Formats: sequence, C-alpha cells, structure tokens
Amino acid sequence: MRYIERDFPVERLNPVALAEGNSRKPIYQMHKWWARRLGSVFRMITLAAFAPADLPEDVLWSRFAAGGADLEGKIVLDPFMGGGTTVVEALRLGCRVIGVDINPVAWFVTKKEIEPVSLEDLDRAFRFLEETAGQKIRRYYRTTCPAGHGADVMYYFWVKVAECEECGATVRLWPNTELSLRDHRHVVVCPECLQVVETAGYSSRTVCPDCGA
Repeated sequence: MRYIERDFPVERLNPVALAEGNSRKPIYQMHKWWARRLGSVFRMITLAAFAPADLPEDVLWSRFAAGGADLEGKIVLDPFMGGGTTVVEALRLGCRVIGVDINPVAWFVTKKEIEPVSLEDLDRAFRFLEETAGQKIRRYYRTTCPAGHGADVMYYFWVKVAECEECGATVRLWPNTELSLRDHRHVVVCPECLQVVETAGYSSRTVCPDCGA
C-alpha cells in the first residue's frame, strides 16, 4: 500500500497551494492554460503515490520541501497532461515522465516548459518581433493621458454591446463599473462619460468628478 492510499496531507498542503496560486510560478506563466493545476499539489501527489503507507508525515514533508525524494527510475504517465504540471513536477523529483495530450498546443507548451532554452536566442527572437511586428502594432497601443500627453496603453477593457429590441439603443453588457481593487483603492469607470477614476470609497452611489453622473 502507498501513502496516498492511506492518507493525504490536505490540511497542511492547503496554505502552500494558496500561496502558490497567488504568486504564480514563472514556468507555468509562459503560456495561458485554462484549469492550470498547482505544482505544489501535484508534487505532493507524486511523492505520496510512491511513498510507503507507513512513512511518517514529517519525512514526506521534508522530501516535499527539500527535494530529498529518490524517485530516479520511477515512471509517471499522464495521458491528459494539459498544461504539463504533472510532467514538470515529476521531472523535478527525478522521475521518468511520459506526457500525452490530443491537443497539439498542450504538447507544445509542455515541451517548452521542460526543454533547455538559450536565453541569447530567446532575447534575439524578442528583439526581432519588436523590430518587425512591434513597429506595426505599437500605434494601436497609444493614447492621450489626462494631461494631454501621448502615453502607452497598459490595459484595454473590452465590453460587448447589444442593441435593445424596443428602442434600438446600444446597451453595454457589463454592468460592473469597478475595474480593480488594490490596497483599499478602487479603480472605477464612469458608465456615462467613461472616465477612469481612483477612489478610496467606492459604492453604487459614487459620483463621477468629471461629469457628475
């Protein structure tokens, strides 16, 4: 019997998974993947799947934290690897890994997550894109700041619209006017004049300082 068949340290693992979910490991951010699984959870699953059932939990955690598990020669198969979390974490623990997915994007993303990369070649490719495609699309990411100066656009918020069947008016299909909240500061957009406003006290009765709506 294996450790995972007897127990799994869910309670102790939860805060670790929460911290990872908030920090986002760079290797898993190279390409968007929906339903991205957390590396810490899959690392523990892999360790618990190969550990004997009577292994003390503290020893399991020491292997988790320090990478002290000797899993060389163990084979892990993930027939639905998706974004490659199983593949990456099992390789980090010394396993031999087989990853399969019907989606060629999943295969390519996972391949790039685990293969060696030349930073010089990568920088050269980025510079090439900047000098070619970048020059063509940069003008679409320029705007005029409130002071009247040219500025680079950091974010675009796309809102779908629909035509009212009764009066023909264009209706925005996004009722929420709050764009972000950070450090108790709200960034909201006025639904009337579309001015972006930062405020410490946001409510449904907030008054736009520009148009008064």
